[in-house]
Amino acid sequence: MKSFTQKLIILLSFSQLLYSCRSDKTRIEEARQVVTTFVKDLELENFESINKVYPSLNKIGKYWLLYKFEITDSKIENSEVTIYGKYFKGGEIEETIMFYLKENSEGKYIIDHTKGLSGYFGTNTYKFLKNVGCLKGLGTDEEIASACKKREVVFTSLVAQASKAQEESVVMENHSVVNSYGYLSGDITCKNTSDTDIPAFSYDLYILFYDIEGNIIYTEKSPASNVYKIPAHGGISTMVHKPYIRGMSKIGIQIKLIKTDWLEYDIANNPQKQSLATKLTKLLKHNYKRNKSTGYNS
Repeated sequence: MKSFTQKLIILLSFSQLLYSCRSDKTRIEEARQVVTTFVKDLELENFESINKVYPSLNKIGKYWLLYKFEITDSKIENSEVTIYGKYFKGGEIEETIMFYLKENSEGKYIIDHTKGLSGYFGTNTYKFLKNVGCLKGLGTDEEIASACKKREVVFTSLVAQASKAQEESVVMENHSVVNSYGYLSGDITCKNTSDTDIPAFSYDLYILFYDIEGNIIYTEKSPASNVYKIPAHGGISTMVHKPYIRGMSKIGIQIKLIKTDWLEYDIANNPQKQSLATKLTKLLKHNYKRNKSTGYNS
């Protein structure tokens, strides 16, 4: 019995020795297979398998699904393997990703950390914080997710400030609206006084009707809403033709941004244009009186 036990110990030791002596090529292939299986499990939401192979995944919070994932390269250093790949974020935008794998106590590869899997990676928040230097030295998804989550409110606040200022930068330059035979008819010219183009399909334009005391008594969405680009320092025109509104004395305009992705992209990729919000705020104050309604031609 003792002899059998000794033989078993020797056999197991020999097996472990052979396992630990496997070639770098074999180790890389094992790591590649772990990553390939992980990506498939991620898409299928096989969390039991996912958590075994990537124990700290929950620390990165939200993550991307890796559509059309491909391994592009790999390297090994002291049995630790790095797998590089690419995928299509949202099925459209190509991104790169890195998996760093180590051997566990059983000699099997598990994912220690990644870069490019975090839901923050590649977003406008990430790009903004990276460009202003807030992500220096952060090399893992866990670190990136933590830093972005803490500072996301800064970017969100800046976008909100710039959005409001951009809305206020569009003013009524002039109009030809008259009251004739019980109908209000004419054209309104709106001007974008900012340095930034407002894309088509990103805003709604409203025509405001005021009483003599400056109270809004009626609001109507313009037929020009969301149709045309409003160029920087340029304008668009919209037509008014409707029955006269009792008590109406003045007319004005207002835009509301319904999409800000273009503004977020601009701020994220051009952090030096943080002055955009400042400039627009100055325009807001400068044009406040102009943006107030003016009397129609009677």
